[in-house]
Amino acid sequence: MAARAAGGSTSRLFGLIAVLGTVTTIGMSLDTTAVLLTPVVLALTARLRLAPLPFALLAVWLANTASLLLPMSNLTNLLASQRLGLSTLGFAARMALPSSWRWS
Repeated sequence: MAARAAGGSTSRLFGLIAVLGTVTTIGMSLDTTAVLLTPVVLALTARLRLAPLPFALLAVWLANTASLLLPMSNLTNLLASQRLGLSTLGFAARMALPSSWRWS
């Protein structure tokens, strides 16, 4: 679906995979992105005859960085939020400043 939505544009495909990886990681876990999305991305790049390394690195990088946003996406965050007694919203509020700083 991402390849069709990209309409032949490699940069648009890269962006769509970035969005998909972020949503997958935040919604499920970094393991889901690393273990399930990365092989799909590699198969997609092979089918489209694109260089796989940038796309694979994107998927793995997003699995790590997007998992920092919410506690349930990263085991370390889950343990930290439990130790600090933070709710999911409280944790997200606390992480808003570091997250915005990282992307600016």
